[in-house]
Amino acid sequence: MLLKSFDSPETLLETVPTTLQKNIEFRMNFHQLLTGDEGMQKVFLEMMFAKPQLYFNLCCFTFDPRKPRGYKNIPFLLRPAQSDVIDALKEHIDYGKDMVIDKSRDEGATELICKLFAFYWRFEPQCQLLMGSRKAEFVDKGVEITKGQLIGDHKCLFHKTIYAITHWPKWMQPNFYKTFLHLENLDNSAVIDGEATNENFGAGDRRKAVLVDEHGRIEHRMASAIVDNLPDRIDDAEPCRLGMTPRREYGDAVISRVLGNIDGLRRINQMVIIKHVFILTFQRYIHRLNN
Repeated sequence: MLLKSFDSPETLLETVPTTLQKNIEFRMNFHQLLTGDEGMQKVFLEMMFAKPQLYFNLCCFTFDPRKPRGYKNIPFLLRPAQSDVIDALKEHIDYGKDMVIDKSRDEGATELICKLFAFYWRFEPQCQLLMGSRKAEFVDKGVEITKGQLIGDHKCLFHKTIYAITHWPKWMQPNFYKTFLHLENLDNSAVIDGEATNENFGAGDRRKAVLVDEHGRIEHRMASAIVDNLPDRIDDAEPCRLGMTPRREYGDAVISRVLGNIDGLRRINQMVIIKHVFILTFQRYIHRLNN
């Protein structure tokens, strides 16, 4: 099997098995071919950037502590709905469009975004990314590499992100430096930082993309302050629209204050993305987006 035998990323993706055992065997053979061949690695990296589904189905693993011993770490295989979300995510990161997606439990929304942030951190030099949640411990809690093992709370965003990186094929893993709420790629100067989503979140900052997790639990005053921070940071010409507030708590007036005119926003599966800003929400919070 040689990469040059595939005329497009789509052709390669069609060849990748989507059943667990066959996918494992395919990955082992595939990355054995890539190891030590920088020319093939470069071609594959270009294919992945064009079609990130290759990255997920050939390079990523997922962790589920509920599984029995020996099955807690398994290859990540995108479901069809998740594949559609990946296309939308990449489009909106690259072009800054507006869109709304609802999040549901066990649909993998947080996992998809953390892995995609790691993807940009790996492949785009000097990429600057920001993650936030209502408490700093939900972003980074005890996440370290100790004796070659990743430790810390997998619930937090940095653990999910670094888990993705440390489970990539060895040839793909960059040199990196990690401190509390900071992850730097030493090979290309890309950075992922973390903050608690308080009234100073992102103030005076410049980022390619921002993740705001659990925004529905952010107190209204702080949510409004974050919204006020974002236009200066992301787009000086046009304020960024950011959905922050549960409708059931603050009503349509606040949803309108935060989102502006939401009629034209695009609805897809399991999360919210407004321009360069990612907001994870619950389906019950924003339920009148019908486009």
